[in-house]
Amino acid sequence: MLLYRNFDNNPLYGSSVLIGVLILPDGTGCWHTPFPNGNGTIATVNFKVIYQERCLEKPPLCCDLNLTETLVFNDNCVMISDNVQGSIYKIFPTNIADINYDGRVDMEDFLTVALAFG
Repeated sequence: MLLYRNFDNNPLYGSSVLIGVLILPDGTGCWHTPFPNGNGTIATVNFKVIYQERCLEKPPLCCDLNLTETLVFNDNCVMISDNVQGSIYKIFPTNIADINYDGRVDMEDFLTVALAFG
């Protein structure tokens, strides 16, 4: 189960998102021991781009992705050590003729322009 909340004006971190992941038992309601066991990815953060530069000569828009105050607990509320990795995300500019922002200049873009001119 994934829990999240947006904070637009957090006085400590600025604009931020709080994400929580709750691992539940299987469909029968049973926990399988040992729990948790092994390693892997608990959460992956995906972004919806709401602004993208046009013109391939422009540099990508970049921003740090900082993960702060990450805590992982087991089912007995004992803290588990974790390896949190922040990153930098980049939004690459698109071709000025890519009207629908799908990363390609194709007939769909041409059709959108043609329909705009009737």
